[in-house]
Amino acid sequence: MSKYKYLNIEMPFSHNKYQNFINKDSSLEEIKDYTLSLIESFNKKLLEKKIDISIINLTKIQFSTKPVRSNASDNKIRFHLGCYLNITPFYEEYPSMNKDSIIGGIYNCTFQDKINALIAHEYSHVVAMSLFDNVFKSMEDAENFQKETNLPLIIFKYPHFPEYIIKIKPHGFEFQYIYKILRIYTNSLLAKSATIGKKKLKNDKETILKN
Repeated sequence: MSKYKYLNIEMPFSHNKYQNFINKDSSLEEIKDYTLSLIESFNKKLLEKKIDISIINLTKIQFSTKPVRSNASDNKIRFHLGCYLNITPFYEEYPSMNKDSIIGGIYNCTFQDKINALIAHEYSHVVAMSLFDNVFKSMEDAENFQKETNLPLIIFKYPHFPEYIIKIKPHGFEFQYIYKILRIYTNSLLAKSATIGKKKLKNDKETILKN
């Protein structure tokens, strides 16, 4: 049984605007099914790395028509459907990661390659925050958690609250650790013309794309 059988999915009412996702007759229902199927594949890759996916608390996926970036929290992903319509032959990452050979931008890629990377990026936020964002009653508890992860997590305390908190940076090393696991998988599916982290030379005539 799928881990996400009872996931709350929000979809726009209009279907006819979002075609050409999988093929020319794709519907929003197929976009949803494809997204969930890829997330299930990601979970298998995480399990292979001995990551406890049982604590991942994804409860809602929203497909939005609002003109905002796709984004995620520890339990929710919002995909901006405009990303599913954009058929430019490249996927840009944030500047801090864009030149990385694994999690960097993708050039001369297919539409499907871009969607795979987008889903990997947003799901990595969910996983990283589920794993590493925590609140502890004592410094000792926080330090013990830090030792268990074997990562240099930062512990801090707000002046007027008794708890000790570990809260990761949005695109810090914790996120990138998860993202690399997922991108290694999606990179294995890339079109042969694609390059990661660098643009192809202007005289390279290899092309992209499928719709």
